[in-house]
Amino acid sequence: MWDELQEVDAILACSCGAVKNCKCSLMKKLQEKNSRNQLIQFLMGLNSGYDAVRGQILAMDPLPTVNRAYYIIQQIKKQKQVTGVMQGSQETEAYTVQKLAPKPNRRKDLRKR
Repeated sequence: MWDELQEVDAILACSCGAVKNCKCSLMKKLQEKNSRNQLIQFLMGLNSGYDAVRGQILAMDPLPTVNRAYYIIQQIKKQKQVTGVMQGSQETEAYTVQKLAPKPNRRKDLRKR
């Protein structure tokens, strides 16, 4: 969506040609600022389940691109799905073991007391 927005509302460029000879790389700085703003908007839009990842991404130096951050979030989401499935599977196995395990004979236990 940001790519489409960039097409419609592109960073203004110099029409006299002076920017091409610019020594301070103004255009590059403007693009970097725009990229940082997009990254911040993306990260702030994540739900609270990604707070730790958000902090880790914001601590990166240099900051990643939005595309890289999105890839990182996708990987974390896949990990959560896999571990969630595995955790659910372990709980099901534990429940099955409990159901199949032989029950102690309570009458025997009571007679021994």
